[in-house]
Amino acid sequence: MRTLAAFALLLASILSLCGCSSAPLKSDADSKNITWSGIVEVKESITFPRGTTLKINPGTTVKFATTDIDGDGLGDISLTLEEGTLQIDGTLASPVTFTTLDRAPSPGDWGELRLDFSRLAVKYLILEGATRGLHLHFTSGVVEDSLFRDNLDATRIGESKVNFARCLFSQNSGKGYNSRTSENTLKGSWFRNNRRGLFLFEGDKGSDLSGNLFSGNDVPLRLGDFYAGRVRTTGNQWEKDPIPTSTVSPEATLSIEPGVVFEAGPLGWPLLKEGWRVDTGGFVDALAGGELGLYFPSWDGTINRVGLFDGTKIAGTSIGDISDSAPALGKLEGRYYLALQGWDRSIRLLDAITLEELDSFTEAPSPADDHRQSSPLFIAGDLTVATWAGRVYSFKVLDDKLVENWKVEASAPVRADLTLIESADGKTILVPLESGTLLALNYVTGIERWRFNASAPLISGAAVDSSRVFIADKNGSLYSLSLEGKLLWSREIPGGAWYAPPLINEGTIYQGNDSGSYSAYDAVTGEERWQAILDGGIRGSGAAIKNTIAVATAGGSLYLIDAESGLVRDRMKLGDAVLSSPLIIGERLYVGTRPGAVHSFTVENVKSAY
Repeated sequence: MRTLAAFALLLASILSLCGCSSAPLKSDADSKNITWSGIVEVKESITFPRGTTLKINPGTTVKFATTDIDGDGLGDISLTLEEGTLQIDGTLASPVTFTTLDRAPSPGDWGELRLDFSRLAVKYLILEGATRGLHLHFTSGVVEDSLFRDNLDATRIGESKVNFARCLFSQNSGKGYNSRTSENTLKGSWFRNNRRGLFLFEGDKGSDLSGNLFSGNDVPLRLGDFYAGRVRTTGNQWEKDPIPTSTVSPEATLSIEPGVVFEAGPLGWPLLKEGWRVDTGGFVDALAGGELGLYFPSWDGTINRVGLFDGTKIAGTSIGDISDSAPALGKLEGRYYLALQGWDRSIRLLDAITLEELDSFTEAPSPADDHRQSSPLFIAGDLTVATWAGRVYSFKVLDDKLVENWKVEASAPVRADLTLIESADGKTILVPLESGTLLALNYVTGIERWRFNASAPLISGAAVDSSRVFIADKNGSLYSLSLEGKLLWSREIPGGAWYAPPLINEGTIYQGNDSGSYSAYDAVTGEERWQAILDGGIRGSGAAIKNTIAVATAGGSLYLIDAESGLVRDRMKLGDAVLSSPLIIGERLYVGTRPGAVHSFTVENVKSAY
C-alpha cells in the first residue's frame, strides 16, 4: 500500500508517496492528468492545481485520516478540485470507495470531496464517513449508481447542474441531498433512514426531483428557513407527509404530486429492505425458526412465536427467566417440540405450536452461572444439552417427557453451541469447553471419541463440512481439524471469538471477532482472503444470502458483506447492540436486537430504476 502524504501545489511531482505495496499513482508530464488506483491514503488535505483531471479506476479505495484541525470535533482532511474534471469509473463488481482510514466510517470522520467550477462523471461511488460529503459549487455532470451513507451531510450543492440517477442516500445524520439555487435532476434514488432526506436551502432553479423512494427519514423534505420560490416534486413515494408545513416560509410555493416507486437505488446492488418489526420487552439475543414460524426468547422472561411473513404473534408464554441462546426445534412422530435453556438453569420442553410447557429439568447451581448459555440440539427424537455446570445431557423425548439417555461430566462450563458431525463412523457431538478443550462425544453413548486442546477458552461453537472442523478460541486463534480431531492448520485472527462460530460457504471460512472485524479464509490453507472493519465486535455467526454474508455487530448494525471481495454492500443501524446471529429462512433474513426488537428483511438487487 502506498501512502499519499502531501500535495505540493507548484511542484511537477504531484504526490509525495511512501509505503509498502500498491499500484502507483500516475500523472503525466504536466502533472494535471492524474490517475488513482489501488489503495490511496490521504493524510493531509489536497488542493489540486487548477484545471487538473483526476481519474479514479475501478476498485480504488481512498482512505482519509481522521484529523480535526480546527478543534470542532469533525474531521477536516479533504480533496479540492478547481476548474477541473473528476472521472470516477467504478463498476458494480469494483466500485470506488471514499472512506475513513483505519476504522469503520462514522459521520464527520473526514472533510469533503469539493469541486468548484468543475465537471464530474461518477459511476458506482461509495462515499461514507464525511462531514460535508460531495461538495459542489458551479459544477456540472452526472452521478450514477452511487451510495452516500453514514455521512454528516452526504452532499452540499450550490449553483450547479448535476444529474443524480439511481443513488442511495442512507443513514446520513444531517442531510442526504442538500442543494442551494441549483438546476439538478434527481431520479430513481432511495432516501433511507436519514435525518433529512431532501434539503433545499434558499431557492431552486427548477430541479427535476421525481421517481424517488423515501423510507425511514426523520424529515423526508425540508426547506430552508428563508426559502423563496416554487418547489415541485412528482412521482416520488413518501412514507409519510413529505414536509412539515410549519417549516415552509410564506415565500415558498409547494406542489407535491406523489407516486408509486417499486425500485430505486444503484442498479444490480444488493440492499437490505426491511419488512416488519416486532418490539419486545427485553433484549433478543437469539432466534430459531422454520415452517412453523419464528421463535425468539427475550430478556423479559418470555418466548414468542410469530409469523414469518408479517410478524403476527401466533403464541407466547412466560418462561420465568432470561434465555439468551437459540431454542431448538424437533419433530417426533408428527409432534413438533421446542427446547430451550433459561438462566434459572432450567431445560424446558415445549409444544412448538402452542408453547405449552410439557416437561423440564433443572441443573444444579455452579460458579459459572452467568451470561451466554449453549443452545440445545435435537437429533431425531433425542435432545442433547450442555450446561454452565459443565455437564452434557442426552434425553429421549418419550410421551412428552424428558428421559435421560446418558450424562457426561465435562469438567468445565459450556457456553458455546453444540455441533453435529455425521460421518461413516456415525454421529458425533462437538462440545466446546471454557477450559479450551473441544470434546467429541459419541451421539448414542456419550463416550468420548477424541478431544482437542486449544490455546485459550472455547466459548464459540464449531462449524463442520464434509471433512473438516473449524473453531476459533477466545484469544484469537482459528483452528482447522480433521473429523478425527487432528490439527490441520491454525492461524491468528484479528481478535478473540466471543460467541462467534465460523461460517463455511463454498470453500471459504468466514469468521468474526470481538475486535470488530470480519474475515474470510481459504478453508484448505487458512490463507486470509479479505478483512472488513465493522463498527463493533461480532457476537454471532454470519449467514450467507444472495452472494453476500449478513453479519451483526455489538455496535448495533446489520451488515451485508460481499462474499467474494469483502466489500460492505449495505449497512443498517438497528440499535445499541445486535448480538444475535442473523437467521435465514427461505428468502428472508431475521435478526434480534438489544433495544428489544426483532426485524425481518429481504435482500434485493435493484433490477430497474429511473
